[in-house]
Amino acid sequence: MGFKISTGKRQNSSIASSLAGGLICGVLSAIGFYVALVDPAISGGIPFLADEANRTLGRVAFGAGAVITLLLALYAFREALALYRERRG
Repeated sequence: MGFKISTGKRQNSSIASSLAGGLICGVLSAIGFYVALVDPAISGGIPFLADEANRTLGRVAFGAGAVITLLLALYAFREALALYRERRG
């Protein structure tokens, strides 16, 4: 099993699937940003670290994931816009 990342035109792309992917990634990103920036109840973590260090580590991890999923959402919306412009003429 492997993954292939291709660039250029895709034959089976649809605007709806790109928008759906962007929406899903956008919602996941919003949840990650909420946990990283607002939610005061982050707990758990590495047993030998102080609670404050664990909270900081958790916020950094959620923030990094939120940034990555935000970038994926922007890419999907960009792809949807490109497909729309291409099909529109």
